[in-house]
Amino acid sequence: MITPPSPKPSTDAFAPAGVIVKDSKGTLVGQGVVNNYWNERPPVTWPQQIGARPQPKDFYKRTASSDFEISGWGRTLIVTGLGGVGKTQLAADFAQRAQTDVDLLVWVAADSSASLVAVFSEAADRLQLDGADAAATARRFVVWLATTERRWLVVLDDLQDPKDIGDCWPPERPNGCTVVTTRRRDTALLSLGSHVEVGVFTADEAEAFLQDKLGPSSSAALLASDLGYLPLAMAHAVAYMQDLELTYDEYRSRLADRTRRLEELFSDFSTGSSHARVVASTWQVSIDAANESRPSGIARPVLELASQLDANGIPTQVFTTGPAQQWISGRIGAAAGQTLRPTDCNDALQVLGRFNLVVNEKTASLARVHALVQRAVRESLQADERRVALTAADALLTAWPEIEKDRGQADLLRTNAFALYDHCPDALWNGEDNHPVLNRANRSFGDGALIEHAIRHARDMCAESERRLGRRHRCTFRWRRDLAGWQGDAGSGKEAVETLKSVVVDAESLLGPRDPVVLEARSSLAYQRGQAGDPAAAVAGLLAVADDMARVFGPLDRSTLSAGNEAGYWIGKGGNAAQAVDFLKPVLADAKTVLAADDRMMFDIRHNLGYWIGEAGKPAESVTVLQAVLDDAEKALGPHHRDVSGYRSNLAYMRGRAGDIKGAIAALEAVLAERIDMFGLSHRNTLASWSSYLQFRIQLGEHGDDVLDEATQLAGIYTDVHGATHHETLNAREILGSLRGTRGDVTGAVADLANVLADREKMFPGDTLGIEKTRTELDRWRALEP
Repeated sequence: MITPPSPKPSTDAFAPAGVIVKDSKGTLVGQGVVNNYWNERPPVTWPQQIGARPQPKDFYKRTASSDFEISGWGRTLIVTGLGGVGKTQLAADFAQRAQTDVDLLVWVAADSSASLVAVFSEAADRLQLDGADAAATARRFVVWLATTERRWLVVLDDLQDPKDIGDCWPPERPNGCTVVTTRRRDTALLSLGSHVEVGVFTADEAEAFLQDKLGPSSSAALLASDLGYLPLAMAHAVAYMQDLELTYDEYRSRLADRTRRLEELFSDFSTGSSHARVVASTWQVSIDAANESRPSGIARPVLELASQLDANGIPTQVFTTGPAQQWISGRIGAAAGQTLRPTDCNDALQVLGRFNLVVNEKTASLARVHALVQRAVRESLQADERRVALTAADALLTAWPEIEKDRGQADLLRTNAFALYDHCPDALWNGEDNHPVLNRANRSFGDGALIEHAIRHARDMCAESERRLGRRHRCTFRWRRDLAGWQGDAGSGKEAVETLKSVVVDAESLLGPRDPVVLEARSSLAYQRGQAGDPAAAVAGLLAVADDMARVFGPLDRSTLSAGNEAGYWIGKGGNAAQAVDFLKPVLADAKTVLAADDRMMFDIRHNLGYWIGEAGKPAESVTVLQAVLDDAEKALGPHHRDVSGYRSNLAYMRGRAGDIKGAIAALEAVLAERIDMFGLSHRNTLASWSSYLQFRIQLGEHGDDVLDEATQLAGIYTDVHGATHHETLNAREILGSLRGTRGDVTGAVADLANVLADREKMFPGDTLGIEKTRTELDRWRALEP
C-alpha cells in the first residue's frame, strides 16, 4: 500500500477529491489507495472533431437573403423544416465554416437516444472523462461543456424525438453553440432555443440550381414548380436526368406519368447524411411518429385525406365533416378500438404540423401539404386510394355552402375539387354518373360570374362523360345541357339553342318525353330561345314544359315553379308587362307554400314580379318591392353575389323610372363598375346596366360627345355579341338613333329609327308595346324633319 502525497488543486473539474491528476499514473479505487497501471494516457490535443459530419452538398445553397448564419455564440438554434429542404446540409455547411474557430466539433445523428449516447460517450473518452457506464459518461461530457473555456460546437442532426435527448441537452455557454436540425415543431422543443425555419427554395433559387446543373432552358422554371421547389427532390432529379441523359421536358413527362412511382424517378444517391433516404420515403419516419402521437392513429388518415386535395390550401373544416369523421373512425376503430372525438382531427393536424408534414394557417383555417409529400402518401395507399378519394369528395361537398358569400372560399373549394379530380379522376366516375362535387364546382363558377371557366369545365366534363359513358347517356345529356346554358349566358344564344335542340332530340329518343333529363333540357331550350332574341318562342316552350312538369313532378315542384317563373319573365320581355304580373302572382303564391324565405328561387320570383309591376306602370310600387328583395337577398347571399348585383341594377333602373334620375345614375354607375369587374364588358348583364345608365344620362340632358361615343360603342357590342336584330340590340340601336336626333341630326335619327321599327315588326310581331314605342319615337323625329 502506498500513501499518496498531500493533494494539490486539480486541473480537471472531474478528478476525484484528493487526487493529483497532473503527472498521475494511476486511478484512485478506494479511500486513499492508488492502483498503478504504468500506462500513462496521452494528453488531449486540440482541435477535436467527433462524429461523422457529412460533407455539404451544393443543393442546399441559397441566396444571401436566406443564408443560414449564426451571429455570435452562446446560443442554441432549433432548425426546423420539411424533410428534404436541406436542414442537414445547411448545418453541415455551417459546421465546415466554423471548424477553424472551435476547439471541439461534435456531430450527432440524433435519430435515437442510443446514437446520442454513443457519440457523447466517445467525446467523453477523447477528453479522458470516465463514467460508470455509457450513459453516465455521456452526462459527464455535458457537464464538461458547461464548465470548459474551450470553444465548442455540437450539432444534433435530424432529432426525431426530443425525449431522446433526456438529460444530455447541451448547455448554453458564451463559448459554445448547439445546432439542432429536426422536422419537429413542438412548442416545448422550440422554447429551448432560437427557432430557424427552413423552407423550400424560392422559384429563382430553384431555377438557378437546375440551370447550373443541366444547362439553360425555358422549361427549368416549369420543372422546379413540378418538384415543389424542394431541394432534395431537385438534387435527385438532376442525378436521374444526368444518368439517363434526359431533357427537362422528357423528365417532366415521366414525372407527370402516374404509372411511375416516385422511387423510379429519383436517383438514390447519398446526400452525405448517414440516414439519407430517397425522396419517395424521406417522410415516412415523420408520418409514423406523428401517427403514434396523441391522438394516436389519426394523423395518418388525416394526411391521407389531405393527399387527395390541393397542396396549397385545404379548408380544415373538410376534416371535421361527417364523411371524413366516419371514414377516420373506421380506420382507427379497426386499428386501435378507439372512438373518434370531435376535436381529434384538428388535434391531428396540429401534430402533423409539429412534424412539418403540414403547415397550419389557423387564421385562415387552412392546411398546406407539400405536393411531393402528397404524392408519396397517395402512392402508399395503393388499392385504398379510390376509397380515400371518394371520402375526400364527399367531405368537400359537405363543406361546400349552398350560398357562396365568400369569393375566396369559393375559389378555394373549386381548386380543391379540381385537385382531387386531377389526383384520382377514376374515383369520381362510377360507371353510371359522376360524383356531384364536379357539378357543384361547375355551378360555383356560374354563381361567381366566371362564365368562361364554367364553359371550359362543362365542355371538359361533356367530353369525359362521352368517353366514359357514351354520348347517349343521361349524364352526358346533363353536361351538354349545362354547357349550353353557360354558352347562352355568355351571349352565344344561337349556339346554345342548337346544342339544346340536339340534347332534347337525343334524350327524348332514348329516355322518353317524360324523363326529368328531357324536361329539364326542354326548359333550358325554351329559356335560351328567349336569350337568343325570340321571347314568344320562349313563352310557348316554357308554358308547355311547365304543364308537363306539373304532371310529372307536381305543380309545387321546384322545377315546375322555375319554369313558371321564367315563362312570366319572357311574357314581360315580349312586351306584355301587365300580363306578366298577372301570371307571376300565383307562381309566387305557390312558391311561398314550399320554399324557404331565403331560398334563391324565392328571391328571383319576388324580384321578377316586382320588376314587371314597374314596367306595367307602377314604378313607385316596384321600388318598394325590389328594395325589400334586395335587402333580404344581401343578408342571405352576401353583397357580391351575381343575383344580388342583378337585383341592385334593376332597383336602380326602377328608381329612375319613378323620377329619381340622379339617384338612378349614381347607383347604376356603381353597378356598372361592379358588373364589368364581375362579368366583363360584353356580358349581357353588364350591357343591360350600361343601357339603363345611358338612357338616364340622356334623359337628364347629357348629350355630349362622350355620351354619343358610349351609345355607339354599346350598340356595336350588342350587335357583335347578339346580332343586329336581337331584341336587346334593337333597344340599343333605338337609344343611339334618338340621341342623334337630340344632337341635331334629325335625318339620321329618322333613318336609324325606321330601320329599328322594320326589324322589330319583322322579328317580333307580337311585341306590340315595343313596336308602338319605337313607332312613337320615329313619328316624333319625323315631325321635326326640315
